[in-house]
Amino acid sequence: PASLAAALVDVDVVLNATYMRHNVGVTDAAIAAGAHLVDLGSYYPETLQQLERHDAAVAAGSRIVAGCGVAPGLTNILARLGADQLDRVEAIRMYSYITHPMWTSPGIVVTRFDASTGTSLVREAGELVEHPSFSGAERFEFPPPYGSQEVHLVPHPEAVTLARSMAIDDVVFKVGYPADETQRIKVLLELGFDSDEPFTVDGATVSPRRFASTWIGRRGIGPAEVSANVKHVRVE
Repeated sequence: PASLAAALVDVDVVLNATYMRHNVGVTDAAIAAGAHLVDLGSYYPETLQQLERHDAAVAAGSRIVAGCGVAPGLTNILARLGADQLDRVEAIRMYSYITHPMWTSPGIVVTRFDASTGTSLVREAGELVEHPSFSGAERFEFPPPYGSQEVHLVPHPEAVTLARSMAIDDVVFKVGYPADETQRIKVLLELGFDSDEPFTVDGATVSPRRFASTWIGRRGIGPAEVSANVKHVRVE
């Protein structure tokens, strides 16, 4: 954050498209430099850590607009659109189906790990309830050509952020991938490739997570390969 803040001297606006895990540090740097910031969103708890910077951002004259990606971001806008058409909102249920594989890039590997581990929040009867990420599997019917897909909990922040602007009892966010991608994630997690704790091979110290992201993400996705990022927001 300190070196980034120094690099942001005379910068008006920071557009942050780095890994989600860097967002809090980039936010601190923008505030230190007195710059404005827009990012693509974080998981829980990084989003809460960003929101805790509110007073510091106000004091620095920095406007921080976090979560302006597809989800969080577009999903929040769709939720507000639906809520504005109803007299009362009881629940907002968000479902995502993502088809691009892990080998799209090293960053996608890291994001898949972050989305599948730790704690996910669900708002139930007005209270925030913690569940293990990658749990709560159910089938959801997406529009053609995707159809019925398995989805599960991910550590998205909408259960927290939506309740800041509207009275709502229930919020859930679940994500699904093609079956072969889901199986890849499960196997890698079972084998411990999401760990940052290094091990030594032939005298070289290696982080399992960094090795997995670099090795799996080296292939990339070709221009002829079509991928989809489908979002369904249901306001009840």
